[in-house]
Amino acid sequence: MGYGVFMFGFDSMSRMAWLRNLPKSREFYTRDLKGMELTGYNIVGDATVNNLLPLLTGQSLKDLYSARWDDPYASHVDDFPFIWKSFKSAGYVTAWGEDKAYGGTFQMRLVGFNSTPTDHSMRPYYVAAESMYANFLPYCVGSEPRHIRFLNWFKDVFKMYGRKPKFVFGFHAEFSHDNNNQMKKMDDDLLTYLKYLNTSGYLDHTILILMSDHGARIDQIRGTPQGKLEERLPYFSFRFPPSFKKSFPEEFLNFKNNRPRLVTPFDVYETFHHMLNVRGPPVDHSKNRGTSLFRVIPKTRTCADVEVKPHFCSCANLKEVKNESMLNRLSNEVVAYINNQTNKVRNLCSILSLAEVINIFKYTTHGGTSNQHEPDPASLFQFYQVTFRTSPNDGVYEATVKHLVPSDTLVVSDWQISRINRYGDAAACIEQTFPFLRQFCFCKNNGNT
Repeated sequence: MGYGVFMFGFDSMSRMAWLRNLPKSREFYTRDLKGMELTGYNIVGDATVNNLLPLLTGQSLKDLYSARWDDPYASHVDDFPFIWKSFKSAGYVTAWGEDKAYGGTFQMRLVGFNSTPTDHSMRPYYVAAESMYANFLPYCVGSEPRHIRFLNWFKDVFKMYGRKPKFVFGFHAEFSHDNNNQMKKMDDDLLTYLKYLNTSGYLDHTILILMSDHGARIDQIRGTPQGKLEERLPYFSFRFPPSFKKSFPEEFLNFKNNRPRLVTPFDVYETFHHMLNVRGPPVDHSKNRGTSLFRVIPKTRTCADVEVKPHFCSCANLKEVKNESMLNRLSNEVVAYINNQTNKVRNLCSILSLAEVINIFKYTTHGGTSNQHEPDPASLFQFYQVTFRTSPNDGVYEATVKHLVPSDTLVVSDWQISRINRYGDAAACIEQTFPFLRQFCFCKNNGNT
């Protein structure tokens, strides 16, 4: 297509949180710039890495070779099929930056890069800067707000390369990760930034994407039905240069029609490839889980069609279950599973016990997840979602459990367990060595055995 791509995102921002906290910049983006929001954009996993990897590589974490901190045979992520490699091969300048060096997407739970992944990267700056933060006022570095310095780095990329095609991705977490309400501090500055990109002419030849990885996972709202939906429905939008509609009318119309339909990170990855080969035949880069947004996505598409697990499917209908024996059985099964996960670090992590069952729901046969996930009562399996509290960590968990009806067996997976309240430094004893267990571990040095 010949257009550059500037993808800019904020961690943990649902579409509704974006509307609540960034009203000025959103109004300019949608009204003046004609940005188009994907109202059916649905996550495919828990937390940042499980949603950015499909978007950037077309693969899930389980598809790729191990890069986990807790795997002694892990390798750096350099050889993952990142989309910026394809853009670089096509002659684009590539740039990537996020505002956390040690808690970043590829460093928190994975071993990170061995070499600089893109032509330009912000990581060297943040490795140096983060150690100095204690010397400055909150959210500042020297006399400058940290988010302004972040925005200006990307402005410099545009100034340096002008009309040369670019693939640029910026991901900011400081204001949004822990409390979405902090994002109000960004609204005026984001509005000014969007106006600058527009009046400078950079958006005449750049596709602008504003996005998030998922909604709030551990904020206070997460414990409500609204918060449950918001976690699964992050903000995602595209703005095309005015010339795009004229040059690619069919692709533009398809995108427009796809906006309210079920869309996942795998679709965005396929869309990136389509940008690089717009007239070529469809090629599957994501194991039949994604379709370019420039092609037709069926109205009838379901979560099962694109391998979105029931736990993360916002289309599913849930019916509350009052059966007390099932309540306790499901909850105890998940608690036992969690304790089994932490067995390998039992010298550090306490055994958890069930303190309270909050609620339990059964997935119904309706809601757009298809019979593959939502069988009728005579089928071989059913799904339940249970929310409960554990002791001594005061942890609140939401888990989806598969019930194999003929054998009356319960199947639990850590990929379908969400910790939905804050745990702070309760897992500090293993966060560097076993970061994937942070939501399950309550360190014994907190005073428990």
